[in-house]
Amino acid sequence: MFFKIFLILLAAFCTISLLFILFIYRFTIQERKKVLQLEVRLLCKTDHHALLEACREVSRMYARGDLKKSQYWIRDSRNAEEIRACPDFS
Repeated sequence: MFFKIFLILLAAFCTISLLFILFIYRFTIQERKKVLQLEVRLLCKTDHHALLEACREVSRMYARGDLKKSQYWIRDSRNAEEIRACPDFS
C-alpha cells in the first residue's frame, strides 16, 4: 500500500519536475532567439565607417592624454530620435 503511494508521488514529482525543466528550456531558447535577432538588427543598422572613425578619434584622444583611464558614459543628443528608436539592450 505504502509502496504504491510512494510510486504515485514519485511519478507526480518527476512529471512536475520535467514540465518545469521544459518550460525553463523553452523560455531560454526563445530569449536567445530574440537576442540574436536584436544583434543582427544592430549590426545591420550600424554605420561601420562612422563607428571606426569615432573609435580612432577616441584612441587619438587617449594617446594625446585628453582622456584618462576610466569608464565613460557617452550620450549624444545629435541623434536623439535614432537613439530612442533603438531597442534597449540592457
